[in-house]
Amino acid sequence: MNGFCALGLVLAVTCQAPEFPSGKTIKDRWEVIEKQSTRIGMLHTEIQVLPVDPEDVKTTPSRKIRETMTFNLKRFNETVKLRMVREDWELVDGTLTKSKMEQFSGDQLQLGKQAHFNGKTWVLTDLITRKEKPLPAALEQKPLGLAKLQEQWEKGLPGDYLHFEPLLNTFVITKVQARPTPQGTDLALKPQLLWDDGQARTKAIMQSLASTWRIDRGELIERAFEMQGLGQLTAIPSNRAEANKPTFKMLDIGALGLIPLNRDIPSRPTPDRVIYRLHASDGIDLGQVLPGDDRQQVRSLDGGFVELTASPSKPPPRRIAPPPASEYLRPSKIIDFNHHTIQQMAQRSGAYNDDSWTAAKRLESFVKKCMVPDATAPLGSAADAANSKRGDCRHYALLLCALCRSVAIPARTATGLVYIERSKPEGGRGAYLGFHMWTEVYIDGVWVGLDGTLGQGGISARHIKINDQSWFEEESMAPLAPVLNLVGKLQADVLQVNAGR
Repeated sequence: MNGFCALGLVLAVTCQAPEFPSGKTIKDRWEVIEKQSTRIGMLHTEIQVLPVDPEDVKTTPSRKIRETMTFNLKRFNETVKLRMVREDWELVDGTLTKSKMEQFSGDQLQLGKQAHFNGKTWVLTDLITRKEKPLPAALEQKPLGLAKLQEQWEKGLPGDYLHFEPLLNTFVITKVQARPTPQGTDLALKPQLLWDDGQARTKAIMQSLASTWRIDRGELIERAFEMQGLGQLTAIPSNRAEANKPTFKMLDIGALGLIPLNRDIPSRPTPDRVIYRLHASDGIDLGQVLPGDDRQQVRSLDGGFVELTASPSKPPPRRIAPPPASEYLRPSKIIDFNHHTIQQMAQRSGAYNDDSWTAAKRLESFVKKCMVPDATAPLGSAADAANSKRGDCRHYALLLCALCRSVAIPARTATGLVYIERSKPEGGRGAYLGFHMWTEVYIDGVWVGLDGTLGQGGISARHIKINDQSWFEEESMAPLAPVLNLVGKLQADVLQVNAGR
């Protein structure tokens, strides 16, 4: 799985943020982004001075900063291009007036957010749907724009800085601590939420926002940060020509998430139980992260290890049971099953003629047959997957979830790990766990897993679940953040395999 990374009330007004003119460029900085000394992308920072009416300096922006981060990567040997653009407009004193962020996969806009101050309150706009909503505005200090922030940090100035964070759609306080070194000054930047929503995905995004800046006499020497799905990265100042050089050795982010195992897990006979031992770095407590359910039991061990016992999914029992929460049956921006393409697919599948469990399995098989594997396909909504009929496990899972809801079967997606075998760099085949996404349906009082990617009528003991998502009122892929935060941080062994028949 790869990706970049809703709050507020329903907006009652429809004011639009102003567009400001371009100005004179006063800073044009290029940085090379590396992972483990391999160049994987570039970061371009441009600051412009804008024309300002002297009689209106309190409301007219005087400066704009534009940061463009570009990655050229591979995902299981398929080329993937990712781009994120961040723009801030600010007043003479550095106060933020508007912030915009856009994320692209190839040329397709996947996420677009904009926050602006309309003179009374802060308003958040989805740049794809154009929907607006107010942001909480009980701010004790004025938020600063990215140009002012970087100006302060390049001076090595510690302190608490309020700014807008588009990945979270809210304001954060970044606490900056300075530490003198023989090479200059190291700044540790650690954001903190003003309003903690208690969600795991928010915590995961916050962890990825921490960074370290190395400053020498007012010049940026290096900055280190974490990107979800990529791990620890380093940005080093360079020049335009060097930053835009073709990347001949592309990092494979699919292989980056593979977790080597100590032994194979045979598929025949189908295992009826597999016991794993797992450990995570960075102080992550897997005992708190990994859920237990009808097919997965988790036991904490000494030293931060956990023992996880997984079994295959079983057909739901025939019994009377209460319905789940309504969010598992409702359409959303991501699970848009009310789209005509998905409605037509559901009709063609024949699922309306079956009982719920038979219909769900029929839809799993239908998704397996109609989709074409494509590791480079942009990730959007279920309807996007239905129209393109191309994608990876995430597209398959979203589409199956939408199809199930379209025939009144409560459904959600699940993310975790699955057993795979791949060629090893040194030759031969190797056993691994890889990050994966599938679907769960609620039938007769239990959640049962189905995997549209594999199409085997359920999930096996070779699946390990990490979390699940309803996608209710979600406007981005933020629910995947807790899983992306684990990429490159897991170790696993197979302790025991009980063969079935």
